[in-house]
Amino acid sequence: MDGTVIKGQYMTSHLDILHEVDLVVGSLVGALEERLLMKDTIIIFTSDNGGLHKSQQFSHYSNGILRGNKGQIWEGGHRVPMIWRYDGVFPENESREHLIGLNDLFATLCEIVGVDIPYGTAYDSVSFAPYIAMKEKTEMLREYLGTWSYDSGVKGFKHALRQNGLKLVHSPRTHEINLFDLMDDVSETMDLSGTLQHLDTMKSMYKELIALGPCPDDVSGFFLLSKTLAKVGCSWFMTNTNSRCKDHIEGELLCNSICGRYKDACNDSLFANGKMPDVLQ
Repeated sequence: MDGTVIKGQYMTSHLDILHEVDLVVGSLVGALEERLLMKDTIIIFTSDNGGLHKSQQFSHYSNGILRGNKGQIWEGGHRVPMIWRYDGVFPENESREHLIGLNDLFATLCEIVGVDIPYGTAYDSVSFAPYIAMKEKTEMLREYLGTWSYDSGVKGFKHALRQNGLKLVHSPRTHEINLFDLMDDVSETMDLSGTLQHLDTMKSMYKELIALGPCPDDVSGFFLLSKTLAKVGCSWFMTNTNSRCKDHIEGELLCNSICGRYKDACNDSLFANGKMPDVLQ
């Protein structure tokens, strides 16, 4: 920074911080350009959550027409912009609209720089590197994306699945199901869950959501531990449980009932234990 005053330049401290972000990013990009490093640098500008509701009294709406705010299950809680720059490699002044997640950055960057993804990592990461280069390259992109919201802790848990233009929202505490067509209703104002024509789609999406979520079924059979390449089954984690679950990511990923961080809640009716909500029966 160059000593530019930040505090008190706008109506709220929140807006001051946004101004500071603009200045910091601009100074970093400027320094890279001055040093002729832009062809050796990948810039990614994005956010890990939707915007805050602060400063709305001054007509600043971080999420525009999107419903909800940071961390909530609605689009305003999770849908964020992402800007890439890699001079001489990525096309300029183009946009992409296909569904991706921040978790896809790992696999994408590995592919761009030619690094193999280490075994046992990036289980949920799907590279979209070819899609950056050419918008027609959509065949290997992810088909769905799960989101989870723990507003007010586990008791306020909600989860959702995006698939194509549809979004299914499930509230385990109330067993409520909502379905939105984001292509026509990005503000999530029209719940389509009561229409029979979507019943089979909702059942399929719900099953996928449960499989992705914090309470998946334990895998059967044996699998390799990424650290030691030993072949074990979930029963292996039942001995020295705390240390083995801590040391081996496969415990949480594949043996949820033993190592899952929400295993106690998963054994409660809160997460329905795989029982499909009545509205989907």
